[in-house]
Amino acid sequence: MMKKNNSTIKAYARALRALLLLLIVAAATSCSTTRRIPQGEQLYTGIQKIDYITPSDSVKVAAGVADDISNAVFVAPNNYIKMLNWRYPFPLGLWVYNNWPNPEKGFKHWIYQKLATDPVLVSDVRPELRTKMVDEILDDNGYFHSKTSYEIIDQKNPRKAKILYRIESGRPFLLDTIELPADTCRLNHLIDSLARRDSYLQPGSRYCVDSLGEARVRIANVLRNKGYYFFRPEFIEYLADSIQRREHIALRLTLANNVPQIVLDQYQTGNVTVTVNRYQGGGTPDTIPTSRGTLIQMRPSRLRHNLIPECVTFRKGRTFSVRDINRTQTYLSRLGIFSAVDINAIPDTTAAVPTLNVNIDCTIDAPYEVSIEANVSSKSNSYLGPGITLGLTNKNIFGGGEQFAIKLTGTYEWQTGSGASSVFNSYEVGLDASLAFPRLLAPKFIPRRRRQINWTRIN
Repeated sequence: MMKKNNSTIKAYARALRALLLLLIVAAATSCSTTRRIPQGEQLYTGIQKIDYITPSDSVKVAAGVADDISNAVFVAPNNYIKMLNWRYPFPLGLWVYNNWPNPEKGFKHWIYQKLATDPVLVSDVRPELRTKMVDEILDDNGYFHSKTSYEIIDQKNPRKAKILYRIESGRPFLLDTIELPADTCRLNHLIDSLARRDSYLQPGSRYCVDSLGEARVRIANVLRNKGYYFFRPEFIEYLADSIQRREHIALRLTLANNVPQIVLDQYQTGNVTVTVNRYQGGGTPDTIPTSRGTLIQMRPSRLRHNLIPECVTFRKGRTFSVRDINRTQTYLSRLGIFSAVDINAIPDTTAAVPTLNVNIDCTIDAPYEVSIEANVSSKSNSYLGPGITLGLTNKNIFGGGEQFAIKLTGTYEWQTGSGASSVFNSYEVGLDASLAFPRLLAPKFIPRRRRQINWTRIN
């Protein structure tokens, strides 16, 4: 009986010590996370609030602008989980930093290195810099005459503080009149028509630097598909006038000064030359005229003559388009037989009109691909054993990008456990073959473009 009482007393003592330790840790967590903070500094515990002050209830800061402002002022305090947007109440890393000794080596040093977290101070947040960032965001989004300030909000522990940001926002400036380039040439005519149809460049849109940049990118992309290959968004400039009408912007869209002539010319497609190089390099060039350009094929190689021309979307004499570069690149790459595809447009200085010759360089990849996979399986019926899969792929078996793949699979399993017997050991051998065509094998009434962008696979 005495032995039982002693064991009970010891169990209670252990529980009491554990409870006392938890109380000590909790007390230390609550009151000693600022012990090592330098004099005159405060521990940053988050944003108190972003307070928006607008001229009237009808004026609101746009949601996207408010998100940008939140990102600009946000700094994660200690023990903060960004994914959950939650600051958990037990700053273990901060407590270790303030209370755990940090010797040069040993177990205590290892614990300190693994758990300690440097305190985030108000001075680290630099709120005065962040208010300037907010002012720039507001100006870039049309909220001129706005003012941003901040206030340090002390907590119960005066060595801890939050930050309150106060934004006095003005009314957003709107686009008023939009002056476009004079219709004196085809380029100006295209810019005029594209700008008039643009969804943002309309009277009443809120002034926004990013939206203006996106608008000129859209214009430049269309122009590059209409023959102006060397045109870039930076060749379009905006001039803004906020004086003519209160809280409105008179906008002028114009071409930049000293734009090179090569940018102003509208190009047509000239000669198209496709060079197919062997993956080992070298070879004898074989020049083959086709309906879509000249094919230079390095021999010996296993490649059908009509395979490459079917992938080329350029047409000699047509307006040059960047879209043709992207489509040709996509069609050639999807064949799966080239390790590199490079397309270059080169001005033809001998042509009577602005012309771009197209040079396409393709390098054939290694024709064979070998793969090896190994695994070990364990089943609920006490069978255990290894497996291996050997694969061999010919990427161009018929010369038209057809892929023939064959896989040999073998597994061997034996029974484990007390009732194991070699009689029940098993093995399995499998062979899997597939043939894939880089086109849809279908009747001719299906559009050719549809047939070229799909694959046909036979297993």
